[in-house]
Amino acid sequence: MNKYEDKYAEEVAEYDYDAVWILPEGARLLRWQIAGSAEAPEPNVLRIRVKRGTKVGGYESFEFEL
Repeated sequence: MNKYEDKYAEEVAEYDYDAVWILPEGARLLRWQIAGSAEAPEPNVLRIRVKRGTKVGGYESFEFEL
């Protein structure tokens, strides 16, 4: 199991935005802790949607297998 972790300043999103993490082919996301609405439409893709006014930052992580 592998884990990505990040810590950064907390803030409130000033606008709607999407972010996408694409892991190598064959990787599989296991779980995640991240602000906004997150989904894994493919085993190796994590899509995050954040709406304006959402508190973001602080700590985020996701675990995956290669």
